[in-house]
Amino acid sequence: MPDSRTAYKLFSPDVTGVFAGRPNRFEILVRTGDGTVRAHCPNPGRMQEILLPDTPVILERAVSTSRSTAYTFVAAIHHGKVIGLHSTRTNPLAGELVLPRLFERTETIRREVSFGTSRYDFAAETDQGAVLVEVKSCTLCEEGVAMFPDAPTSRGVKHILHMAQLVREKKVAGGIVLFIVGNPSARVFIPNIHTDQVFSKALTAAAPVLTVKACSISVTAEGIAAVTNDDVPVFCGPVRLVEQDCGVYLLVLYLKEDRTVATGGLGGIAYKRGWYVYAGSAKRGLSSRIRRHQAKRKTTRWHIDYLSLAADSIRAFPVYTDLDIECELASSVRDTGGTGVKGFGSSDCSCESHLFWFEDDPFGNRAFTEMLFFYRHRRALEAFLT
Repeated sequence: MPDSRTAYKLFSPDVTGVFAGRPNRFEILVRTGDGTVRAHCPNPGRMQEILLPDTPVILERAVSTSRSTAYTFVAAIHHGKVIGLHSTRTNPLAGELVLPRLFERTETIRREVSFGTSRYDFAAETDQGAVLVEVKSCTLCEEGVAMFPDAPTSRGVKHILHMAQLVREKKVAGGIVLFIVGNPSARVFIPNIHTDQVFSKALTAAAPVLTVKACSISVTAEGIAAVTNDDVPVFCGPVRLVEQDCGVYLLVLYLKEDRTVATGGLGGIAYKRGWYVYAGSAKRGLSSRIRRHQAKRKTTRWHIDYLSLAADSIRAFPVYTDLDIECELASSVRDTGGTGVKGFGSSDCSCESHLFWFEDDPFGNRAFTEMLFFYRHRRALEAFLT
C-alpha cells in the first residue's frame, strides 16, 4: 500500500452491490445481498458508460442519521478498475497529492478563494503572485482517451473564461485548470467535443494563457487513491472538428405505441412500439442537421423526417469527425442487436438500412453504449491519435 505522502483515503468500502437504476440525478438503486437499497449520488454527471445494469458498485455508509438515504455511492468497477465517483472529494485529493508537486516551493495554498464573481478551488501564493487552480473531476475515460465534461457545464465555461481574463489583465500571476482523471488507463486528455462544444472551445481559447494539466489516479478496492501519471498529455486539436461542424450522429427515437407512418418513397411502414436508432452524417452543418431532426415543424424531405415527426421523443448523439463512416456506424448499430427497417435511409448506399429497432432502450445495452464510446473516443479521432 502507498505511504501517507503518496496516498489519499478516498472512501470507505462499506457495502458492495450492482447498479439497478437511477430514479433521479441524486439517487441510485443498488442490489445488494440484503436486498435493493437507495444511495445518494454525489456525482452530477451522466456516467453513461458506468451506470449500466449489473455494474459492480461500492457504497459508503452515511454518518448522518437524518439523511433520507443510508448510503453514498462512491465508486464503481469499470473494465476491472475501481473508479472513484464522489466528485466533491476530488479537491481534497488534489490538495494532498497533486498541488504539492506543482508548487514544491510554496507553503501557502489557500482553498475556496474568490476573485470577482468567481470562486476558485485553490490559490497558491508564489514569488510572482497568486496562481489560481480550478480542479475538475474527470471520470469519463474510454479507449485510453479521457474526456471532460460528460454533461454540459456552463459553470465550467464561466470559470475558465474568467480565469483567463484575470491572467490577461495581470490581476493574478497565473491560472491552472487541473483535470483529475479517475482512471489509470488514460493516455491522453481531450475536451469532450461531442458533449459540450462550448466548454471545448472555451478551454482551447484559454489554453495559451492558462496551464491546462491532467493527472490520472488509481484507486484500490479499499478506497486508497494514488497518482499514476501526473502529466497525462492534453490535446485540444480535435476542437477544429467542432469549428468545421462535420461528423456523424445517432438519433434515438421512441414510439410509445405501434404506429403506421407514411415514409416517403417507402410508403406506409408499420413501426412497432420501442426505440429506433438512426445513423446519419453531415459533411457540414452537423449541429443544424441535428436541430432539424429534432424540430416538430419541417418540410419532409428524408425518410427520417417522417419518423421524427411521429416520434414521442428524440435524443441526438453527435460524433464529430471528418471521416466518412456513416455506413460503418450503421453496421455497428445493427451488430449491437438492432433490427433493420429495410431501405430506410440507405437509398444512396448499398446498406440494407440505416434505421434499427430495439425493443428496449439501447442505453441499457452494454454493447450499444460501448459502441458509441468507441466511435467517440477512438474511431472518430484516429487521425489525431496516431
